[in-house]
Amino acid sequence: MVEPVSWPTRVEKCGEGCIDVWVGQIGDNYWKAACGFFEASSVYNVVSPDAITDAKLEAVYWDDYIQVFVDGNDVFDTRPNIFHCDAHPPNLRFVLFPFTDVTGLLKSKGRHTLKVRVLVGNGGEGYARIRVPQPQGHDHQGSMELVATRMPSLGGCRERRAVF
Repeated sequence: MVEPVSWPTRVEKCGEGCIDVWVGQIGDNYWKAACGFFEASSVYNVVSPDAITDAKLEAVYWDDYIQVFVDGNDVFDTRPNIFHCDAHPPNLRFVLFPFTDVTGLLKSKGRHTLKVRVLVGNGGEGYARIRVPQPQGHDHQGSMELVATRMPSLGGCRERRAVF
């Protein structure tokens, strides 16, 4: 079981027995700066670590440079050692499918922080998706379902909770 804890969180069903866990805001050019650093993080609670047998950083979207962290561990970096304003961001949008294994980082019970750090030149964005399939034959409280719940502290904003 994976439950969202802090906003922004987004969990989606990606087929039978599969969830996508997102970090960052999906969109285009929502951060503005001639050269600026922006971060977005989400906290998820892993309630049933035994149910996580595979978890991969499947997709990363960014403009201009990005780093992705799981519990402080740098699991993706577009330009190692060039993450500074003097790098002259290219002002282009990118998507990459690294399929980086992050299973070991999410196998412990409790809260886990996912974070993106983005270097923007003019306008930019940054977000990533981790795919967590449900293991074959694993039937924890039936099939996986998504339950929409309200976060009262956010004035009606919605989060999704994945239960499997």
